[in-house]
Amino acid sequence: MPPGLPRRENLPITHANVREWFPSPRMENALAGDPWWQLQSLGLLCALRLLALVPAGAEQQQALWELRRCIDTALLVVPEPTQEAIDQRVRQTLAPWAPSPPAVVTEILRLADIRSGDRLLDLGSGDGRIVIEAALHGIEARGIEIDAKLVQAAEDTAAVTLFPPGGSATFYVHDIHEADLTWPTIITCYLLTSSMDALYDRFRRLPRGTRIISHAFQMAGWIPDRVVRVDGVPIYCWVV
Repeated sequence: MPPGLPRRENLPITHANVREWFPSPRMENALAGDPWWQLQSLGLLCALRLLALVPAGAEQQQALWELRRCIDTALLVVPEPTQEAIDQRVRQTLAPWAPSPPAVVTEILRLADIRSGDRLLDLGSGDGRIVIEAALHGIEARGIEIDAKLVQAAEDTAAVTLFPPGGSATFYVHDIHEADLTWPTIITCYLLTSSMDALYDRFRRLPRGTRIISHAFQMAGWIPDRVVRVDGVPIYCWVV
């Protein structure tokens, strides 16, 4: 019997307890879509169908028992995700890539109030569009992105866009939550609220005058200095 499988004395299985028997991670779970997650979800779906279609009784309970046994046996065969894989997916889930439209990029840099000597850091820089545009304004700009393929794409775009060089654009494969935030005078980001809240304490300790501009998401407990909207989507600006 697979470890953790309840004994038959725990029956009957009902709509109230079926999710304990067939646990299914939520869609926002870091492993959503992986084989492990898919098997658990399949088990829950089939169990709910059985409860709805098969009349209550011994045959229904036996079918549910056999289904649970099959699912748990399959889970023993499918390699369980390593902690490293889980951590990687968690980081990606905290800030999935979605490119900012050109009009948003323009407004972000306008809000940044770029001045001579400014340094811009884009957290979760994706294809590098904000960093490259900032470099075109004549300042040093860096992007941090956890997806190496996106970093390569950003570097390729910068190589053909920044001519003649009006600044500099550099990209790094790195975790935004481990980034050095003391270097920039401007920080731009398009992160989820959970990531913004996780960075809140570090943002608050930055040097006075540092500008933080966020596309769409804000931080709990810190009222932005300015809010503008592009096509109905807010862009927030805080000045430390």
